[in-house]
Amino acid sequence: GYVCATNAHYLKYDNVTVLPDAPNIILPANVVKSLPKDWQGRIDVDDDNKLAFLEIDVDGYKATITCQTFEEKFPEFLRVIPLDNDRAACLDVAAAMKALKIAETVNHLSQFAFLTIGNDLHLQAENVDTGKRFLSRSIGQNYNETKEYRQAFNAKLLQTILKNTGQKWIDVFSSQPNRGATFVNKTGPYLLMPVMMNLENLQPLGQ
Repeated sequence: GYVCATNAHYLKYDNVTVLPDAPNIILPANVVKSLPKDWQGRIDVDDDNKLAFLEIDVDGYKATITCQTFEEKFPEFLRVIPLDNDRAACLDVAAAMKALKIAETVNHLSQFAFLTIGNDLHLQAENVDTGKRFLSRSIGQNYNETKEYRQAFNAKLLQTILKNTGQKWIDVFSSQPNRGATFVNKTGPYLLMPVMMNLENLQPLGQ
């Protein structure tokens, strides 16, 4: 099974061990945030799946958090996770963060595009109203030299993902520019949805 969290812009998910008849439930964000970061425990529900009971350990004492579940249906995220990934790159987190801050000053919508030049991964942003353009230095490497990688995202959302990584590098996997991309680090994969941008006519600066 999966444990997932989303704010409708990006989604974090991971595989977990569940019983075959485990129900699908949605827990309030404030309850999940109150759990210890290294929490491992059991989640039980009542017969109607309207109440959840989370077992926690507080200084050696067992306790139970009881909360209401949401009745809404969780998005079918598995349908948008790219599986036939023929585009993959390795992203330098520190270099990408610096480039994203500059991209935000260029594009008022905080939009940018990844693009590969040779075997290097770059970040480019432009403002069609002012004519300002920015092309970063290399911020990573393209794993698949036979496939050019171009995809546009929101800079603020990607910054949020990168801030949560504890690694110097993060892998990016994608299949098509209009489908979500998976950013994988040691805390688990994140799914980030792209923004629409005319990528076919995107020309690297100086070309």
